[in-house]
Amino acid sequence: MTFSTVALKNVCKVESGAGFPIKYQGLSDQEFPFFKVGDMNSEGNEKGMYVFAHSISEEIRKKLSAKAFPAGTVIFPKIGAAIATNKKRVLTRPSCVDNNVMAIIPSKKVSSDYLFYLFKNKDLSDFANRGNPPSIRKTTIEEWKFPLPSLPEQKRIAAQLAQADRLRQLRRNASQLGESYLQSAFLEMFGDPATNSKKLKLVKFGDVCPSHLGKMLDARQQTGKHKRPYLRNINVQWNSIDFSDLQEMDFDEKDRKKYRLKYGDVLICEGGEVGRAAIWKDELAECYFQKALHRARPNPKYILPDYVVWLLFMMAKLGGLDDFTSQVTIAHLTGEKLKELEIPLPPLPEQERFAQIVARYEKLRAQMRESTRQAELLFQGLLALSFTEGLWESFG
Repeated sequence: MTFSTVALKNVCKVESGAGFPIKYQGLSDQEFPFFKVGDMNSEGNEKGMYVFAHSISEEIRKKLSAKAFPAGTVIFPKIGAAIATNKKRVLTRPSCVDNNVMAIIPSKKVSSDYLFYLFKNKDLSDFANRGNPPSIRKTTIEEWKFPLPSLPEQKRIAAQLAQADRLRQLRRNASQLGESYLQSAFLEMFGDPATNSKKLKLVKFGDVCPSHLGKMLDARQQTGKHKRPYLRNINVQWNSIDFSDLQEMDFDEKDRKKYRLKYGDVLICEGGEVGRAAIWKDELAECYFQKALHRARPNPKYILPDYVVWLLFMMAKLGGLDDFTSQVTIAHLTGEKLKELEIPLPPLPEQERFAQIVARYEKLRAQMRESTRQAELLFQGLLALSFTEGLWESFG
């Protein structure tokens, strides 16, 4: 394989965007899309810029001295905290960008797709200075050197990476579709819980699901003699528990009886994303919980954990918890208000049927999660290998 190492300025043009006054923003039917940094955050897409919230006419473009960059231009944020997001995108039609965006226009020597994946493999922070705020200078980008094979080889590499990238996106989309299916199944079976559209029996949460808050962390009382792992608000996600940052504090014998988690307990966030909940399934042999969390223990005669979690999820999304949150500096769901929360209670057999659907989904989700992980590893591995000069030299 033949290749050369080139400076970006020798094969691409580096430009910055133009100022974009507010009075010209908000139109979506003009000739030239005008992209801001925030427009790079569109979900479900990590490459082409297809959707735009702002556009300008040719007349306004000239008035603003805003360049219309061609399709195939690679763009990314060049200033502030947005650099750390590592967003890189490709323009799909002639477009303008604002002055917080850097534009890389490839010459005929460079494939746009190859250029995109080249930057995809690069951490933007490597280009940024240490200013406050940090920024990426045009000259820094222009002097960057990278391996450049022949144009046919660039296209072959980009096509291989695009295939791995599509596989990765398909895996992610499949997981999102599965969650959407469960939401639809819940609404079909139980209706909108915020309005009780199915006219189910209403009960107080505390009558079917006793709960209390966890232990308050008091640094003065920590001796280190009874350290045990415990969950915080941040550990509890919707229907899953994140163990990546598990901490410990003292739980003496009395505390261990009071705060130890049991299989089937539902952990509910008091603040932050109020009501966010997950089921404890004995992932650890022993674990406890902090005061930022409610531990609810569903009474199996009346209510099941899976129904509780999805009920809270749907109520949170549909506004059913709004009247039960106290707001001082941030919204929070107190212990008393949780106990008084009126919830629709379907017959137990219906809850069991829903729990079976959830169980099948969870099994499938575990398989999809592993498949997604493998696809991500494949993509990242190919991405790194594709731009490793030493590897190329071994094939020369």
